[in-house]
Amino acid sequence: MKKAIIIGIAFMLFMPSLTYSENTNHLSSFISENNGNNGKTLHVGGDGPNNYTSIQSAINDAKDGDTVFVYDDSSPYYENIVIDKSINLIGENKDTTVIEGKNDNVIHIKANDADIAGFTIQSNGSTYAVIYLNHSNNTNIHSLIIQLAKKGIHLLHSNNVTLSNNIIYKCSYGIYNLFS
Repeated sequence: MKKAIIIGIAFMLFMPSLTYSENTNHLSSFISENNGNNGKTLHVGGDGPNNYTSIQSAINDAKDGDTVFVYDDSSPYYENIVIDKSINLIGENKDTTVIEGKNDNVIHIKANDADIAGFTIQSNGSTYAVIYLNHSNNTNIHSLIIQLAKKGIHLLHSNNVTLSNNIIYKCSYGIYNLFS
């Protein structure tokens, strides 16, 4: 019995580091695969010399094909975001990289070919959506925790949208689809 308890405790201590390294490796390989030589990576948070302090300011400076990588050490990020370019928006860890918006859609995507992964995204309980896609085609939304709003994901006139490995809870409508 003692041996089983010791093995159980050792397993619980080992598991968090395994999960963290898998998540970090996954996001690093995602950036490498999707950036190639075409785009650059802009960093938000962290302690780099040219890192941005807000996600929206990095998006504003990004070009199509760029990746905005958001570190979790400055989390939560209190902002509402508009994505109007074909970019990758990647959080360091979906459990610890938090975006919290208020009184509007937290993330409004109105560009084609956008990709979002690696965040907890939440509203302050507003009647808007956590993620709102309007005429956004070929968009990937994956590996997110979405919570605390009227609508988790609202699709409007958006086609070829891939939703995978997301957790949506404490929303009146998980996915609200209109003309998509």
